[in-house]
Amino acid sequence: MRATTQAFTSLQDWISDFWICKTADIDPLGGFLGIVPRWAPPNELDEWPSLPTELLEHYAPEPARLTNHAHFARLLSAAAEVDENSSDAAVSEFYALDGATRQRGDLAMIQAQYVRAWLSTALGNLLKGIAFSPQTDHDQLVMESRRRLLIPRELGAAPAWGVQFAEGEIGILYNCRKTPGGEISLGGIRIGQGEEWLKHWQWLSQKVEPAEIVPALILAARLLRSRPLLDALVAALESKDQGLEYIALAVLRRWLLSLEAMAWLEDALARRWNGVRPQDLACFAFNAVKPDWPRRCVAISHRSMDAKPVLQTMKAWRSSLFAIDANYAPSWETNTGMIWGLFAATPVLARTHSPHYEASEWCERESEMIRYVEQTCDFMPRRWVLDINTETLPALDRLIDAWRPLSRFAELGRPDFPPPSMVYVAGALAEWLLALLRAAGALRVFHALYGDARIANHLSEFLSYHDDSMPAPPPTNNPDGWAAYRTIFRDLERACGLARGVPALQLPPDSPPWHPDAMQAFSDAIPDLSQGNPALGDVLAALEWLMVLLPLLEDANIGDMILIDLRGLSRQTWETDPRFSLARGIAALRAPPRPVWFIQLAGQRGDDWALVYDRPIFTQYTEKQFAWMMEGSLSPDWPDVYADRCGLVMSSELLHKCRSTKTIA
Repeated sequence: MRATTQAFTSLQDWISDFWICKTADIDPLGGFLGIVPRWAPPNELDEWPSLPTELLEHYAPEPARLTNHAHFARLLSAAAEVDENSSDAAVSEFYALDGATRQRGDLAMIQAQYVRAWLSTALGNLLKGIAFSPQTDHDQLVMESRRRLLIPRELGAAPAWGVQFAEGEIGILYNCRKTPGGEISLGGIRIGQGEEWLKHWQWLSQKVEPAEIVPALILAARLLRSRPLLDALVAALESKDQGLEYIALAVLRRWLLSLEAMAWLEDALARRWNGVRPQDLACFAFNAVKPDWPRRCVAISHRSMDAKPVLQTMKAWRSSLFAIDANYAPSWETNTGMIWGLFAATPVLARTHSPHYEASEWCERESEMIRYVEQTCDFMPRRWVLDINTETLPALDRLIDAWRPLSRFAELGRPDFPPPSMVYVAGALAEWLLALLRAAGALRVFHALYGDARIANHLSEFLSYHDDSMPAPPPTNNPDGWAAYRTIFRDLERACGLARGVPALQLPPDSPPWHPDAMQAFSDAIPDLSQGNPALGDVLAALEWLMVLLPLLEDANIGDMILIDLRGLSRQTWETDPRFSLARGIAALRAPPRPVWFIQLAGQRGDDWALVYDRPIFTQYTEKQFAWMMEGSLSPDWPDVYADRCGLVMSSELLHKCRSTKTIA
């Protein structure tokens, strides 16, 4: 690979590392601006970055031990010869598997999504379509591969940080996709992950048995034997088009490293484990090729109640060289994905023993995983394991000055990374505002389904003023059917003090039908409601928030991450209090447009509460533990702005309430 030590200042905080070869340095102004990327590529195309771990010998508080990469090398050398003739059979098998799905979340769907996830991270969204195509017409697929390699350049949408080695265009290649309407959609890319990564992490975190994962993993590997795509990449390397050469080289690197991570995963799934689950192994392997930056050097496995007070006094707490959960910002990862992101590609794993360490199920899993890569098999060469305790933990600070001092930014009390980040906190709302959001969300569901605003309005009026049964099935699978919608519209009328027969809220009669792509995205966000939890009213409020309030947040530069605050709440309050209806609805959305995080106090065990699922959950032990999170909300006059932006026709009473209300959301 091309050797360079060039550093440059980025215009973007959430940059990416698709090449898997960037480290971080303080900025050229002496650290006043924080950290900046620095290219540190290894010598070989399929080599993992080791970062400056050689200083361990002189500065580690305890002797470090190398992990067992030799076994992994033997594993690869003993692999059977590749049979390229099986590629077409693999394509047929994949489509048979994909077509075998009978309901969402069944085994066939999980396995098919496993295949998609690995092909996406290895090849990207555009190129994986080549691997999913029958290989019979080789020349045509080579031409189509080249066309797709050029799409990022044609879009001309490379982000500001993508100024070297075509990394911005590579990010587009790996994340843009075709919409159901046939258009190219990019969306936001944050730490290398576009919105489709949400699905990847969700499916990889599903509870499955090892024997159910392995066939999907093998099928993905067989699909990656795509000769037309390989030939197209080789031709791109010989094209004398430097930008195209960079893209092809990066794809080949990610292809090779993904196959290594998959080989490790297949072997690990065949082993016996105590606390580590199959989804832990899958997320560990997938994290290894995640385009994350900054790349950490030391991951600290610790029990928070024992080690957090010590860590928070250390330089390591604020240094981007250290992977510590409190200073790690996930993107679309699940909580399982976030935890293993601390360790999967980190070249030093420090296990911190303390009185309560072994009592934590997560610490047990981390310890077992660290022991496995040390003693049994590790895909990374020259990874080190370090055993310390809370008394010797402060000695790790010596590594920081030896490797790279803190930035001036971190010396002022903020971490090197994440940067100060505005997060939207979904708080409590008054009942009449929730009634408004629910009714508006119901109108939009009717409009999306029937495509005619007049039909949607007639439906809402009928449900408001008549008790007769409806001849058609309801638009969603909530167990209380139309009765729930009837309650929603009538609640809004009562909240507004309207006389019977006066509609509180309607669509403009001339509203055009939804665009197919917008309707698909809207429908995809609606979760399964058949069990009554999540509740229909919560989800409808969240859908209206998605349509109108989230754009207001974006205008105010607030809504990049969504934080749901469980601190001080009981489980019953979270699950039943009407004031938190919107927060529950946002948590329930199947395809939220922004990463959703939770925050709790120590001992709350919010991960067992309804609707938290496997979302990233931050646990607060000390007051300033998450100083990088800056909590924000809509301005107090948001109901007034909503009335202007929602595009709905309000009654005079409802409009007056919106104009005269000051609140927080």
